[in-house]
Order: sequence, then C-alpha cells, then structure tokens
Amino acid sequence: MKIAFDTRIYHYTKTGIARYLYGLVNAFSELQEGDDITLLAARNSSEPLLRKKHVRTHRLLTPPHFRFEQQSLFFDSLLLKEIDLIHCIDFYAPFPFRYPRVHTAQDLYFLKEPQSLDPASRRHYTKFQSEAKNAAHTVCISESTRRDLLNLTDVQQERTSVIYPGFTTLVADYSESFRRKTLKKICDGVSPILMVGTIEPRKNYLRALKAYEIVFDTYKEKTPPLVVVGKKGYRSELFFQALDKSPANTHVRYEGSLTDTELSVLYDKACVLLYPSLYEGFGFPILEAFGAETPVVTSNLSSMLEIGKDAVLTVDPEDEHGIAQALLRLLEDSELSAQLIKRGKEELSLYTWQQCACEMREVYKQVLARV
Repeated sequence: MKIAFDTRIYHYTKTGIARYLYGLVNAFSELQEGDDITLLAARNSSEPLLRKKHVRTHRLLTPPHFRFEQQSLFFDSLLLKEIDLIHCIDFYAPFPFRYPRVHTAQDLYFLKEPQSLDPASRRHYTKFQSEAKNAAHTVCISESTRRDLLNLTDVQQERTSVIYPGFTTLVADYSESFRRKTLKKICDGVSPILMVGTIEPRKNYLRALKAYEIVFDTYKEKTPPLVVVGKKGYRSELFFQALDKSPANTHVRYEGSLTDTELSVLYDKACVLLYPSLYEGFGFPILEAFGAETPVVTSNLSSMLEIGKDAVLTVDPEDEHGIAQALLRLLEDSELSAQLIKRGKEELSLYTWQQCACEMREVYKQVLARV
C-alpha cells in the first residue's frame, strides 16, 4: 500500500495531537509490511518528522487551518504521485476526492461547545461536520469520541472504528543534577500537585483553582505547590485573573510550555496529577502519569473514565469541593495512592503504538478493498 499521512500540524504544535501523530507514523514505519509511506509536511518545517529510507517527505504549500485550505490543497495535490490513501490526523483536511481519506477524530468538543473556540478555530473545525461524511473511514481514539461522532454527524457506524493510541515515555532518562535543578527552579524541590494542558475553559482550571484553595485552607503553608504546565489558549485570561485574586496564589506556579525532559521530571516528582477536564477525546496526561507512577484525580465523564477505569480517583468536574476532597484523600492516604499506581501500571500495558499501527493498517486495507 502507498499511504500518505498529513503531518502538517506537527510543526505547529507539540500537544497531544502531535504526540499521537509521531507515535502512529513511527510505529507504522516499523511494521515492515513493504508499504510506501509519504509524509505530507508543512513547507516551513525545518526537519522531517522521520528520517528513514522507506519514508519520503513531500512538502505542501498549504499550511494547516488555512482559510482557503480546500482550494489551495487542490493545487498542492496535482503534484502528489503514487498515493493510494491519505490519512488526515488533524481531524480532517479537504484533499481532492480522488484520494480515499481516513480521518482521525481526536475529540469533538468543538461541535458540542463551539463557543469555546476562538473565531478562527471555530471557522475551521466546524467544517468537520460536513467533511466527515466524505471520509472513507473515521478512526476515533476512544469509544466516547465515537459516540459523539455518531450523535453529532451523519457518519455511518460501519465506517468508524475505535483504535486506542499507544503510550511512549516522554523521556526515559535524565541526570540527577538536571532533576535537582529543574525541581528547585519550579517547585523548590517539593512534590507538587501537577496540572497539564492548554489554559482554556474546558480544562476546568477555574474550578481546579477553587479546589486547590480549599486544600490550601487545610494545609496552609504546608500545602504542596500547584504547578500548571500548558500554553495559553482561548480565554486563558479568566484563569490568570482568578489566580491574581486567589489566597493561594503564592503556592501556584504557572510554567507555560516545558521541554519533555522537564515535564518528565515533574511527572516523576508529583504527588498527584489533577486532570478535571470538562471534556477530553482521550487524555494523554493520564497515561503519562501512569508511566511516572503518579496517582491521578480526573473527571468521571467522557474518555477520562473510559481510559482511567479503576486506576484513577474520579470526581464530578463541576464540584470543586469534591475535587478538593479527592486531593485530600490522596495526600493523606498513601495506601490508596499505592493501589492506584499499581492499577495504573497494569492499564498502561494495554496501550502500545505497535498495536495501534497494526489495527490502523487493517483499516487502510478495508478502505482500499472498497475502492
């Protein structure tokens, strides 16, 4: 098979979608099934996603999320040769119909809550609803996402699959001196409560901050610092305005974007990962915490309950008192933390990129058999 992967988004973001893209493409390239692989990259990408003999990179003039993407991709596609199928990782891309397209639906929050997006993102992502029915197949990264797909679009169930992503350790090793230096700089060497994710309303930072204030009211100066890692997103100012007025603001550290190595240090040191999102398509930080043997407090809805199962402590994300009580339980109950860590390690073994790539290849074969 001659498979092209639309990887343009990789050079613009290093969030969960970029980790998914690299994990899938790298694993697919190692299957040794004799497939030809083409990576459709952004024209301004400095480095290819992969450097392997049987993987070629073709740069497109059209950037991702371009307002006139459909028209521009038509001309880009005239130069594409020897391709059987295009896999669009970033939800969708309006390539010409002569190529069968497989879409990956990461999450569909933009259809459930379009007001949560800035105008440019809303304009781009809401096109998914009309484009989804043009895909030969849509792969969802969780059962939760597939339910939303079937409820919110005209996509037929027989043209959908659930294929879970794999897990890759962010950084397997780092020096002791780097660890000490990073922890000293970020949290004074103390085990923090960690939050990871873009600063935007659906990540629920405002209620998380209220919950942390309740914990702070209990422990006062002995409260573990709250470390927030993530770029500023749409309406992030709401969180920072609340943080400025918070009685616990001296114990909250906003770190923006960190390197994978720095983030690995924090995961390894954290006493809890707090992940009370209002919606997720999957929830990579949950697996990252499992890998670091860090207990997790997360929401009891969408994919978070599906992925975490009984290896996490779940809460109603709209109840800051419930979130606070879950944090206090883990801070005070080492036996419970140990149980969750053990279950998390067991759950982690279910998520491998090799399995993901093998299942994806079967989807490609089924799609091409219908052409």
